[in-house]
Amino acid sequence: MSLSPFLDEILAAGIAGVPWQKDFANECLRCGRPASWRPALSAPSGMPLEAAWRYLRPENAVPICHKCATRLDWNHSESVRLDAVWGLWGMRFEAFLQWHRAWQDNKLPLLWDRCEYPLWPKEFGGDAWADGSGAMKDADPRPPRGVRRLKRHKDALVRALNTGTLKTYPQRICGKLTTFMDAKNATTLPLTSSLEQ
Repeated sequence: MSLSPFLDEILAAGIAGVPWQKDFANECLRCGRPASWRPALSAPSGMPLEAAWRYLRPENAVPICHKCATRLDWNHSESVRLDAVWGLWGMRFEAFLQWHRAWQDNKLPLLWDRCEYPLWPKEFGGDAWADGSGAMKDADPRPPRGVRRLKRHKDALVRALNTGTLKTYPQRICGKLTTFMDAKNATTLPLTSSLEQ
């Protein structure tokens, strides 16, 4: 058991809130030009700073150049941002999104061990980094290569980037996006539909 949620969050930030952007490829996911990593979600107003560091993690960001950001209306279209980050980060973004929603709804698990699971509670992710684990062993920022993606993630990425294909996306960033796991029961509903549920 912890001394206080505040101290637990400071400890979690110390474990997993490390800089990462200079170590990641900065090619636009849509066109391959030089890009910056842009966040999909912002920390809600009123969120304490000691918890807001998770919004600066790579699982909440996509490399998009200025031209493509303008073309996609990145700053004004939440559905584009969510589909892009969901498609790129797959199961890792799903785990982050569960944490985001639980924080907003004040439904974070009371017994969440932030030392063992600094990113998000164990219940929100899988057992491995590729499956969205929030464990300390999976807390170091990594590029999205090797993350588990299903057909719904591939569909979301195509929808968000409005290219009709995944063949042009920089392999340095994504890995092979054409090797998605084929889930027979996976839904292809856009992420924005599930946000409203």
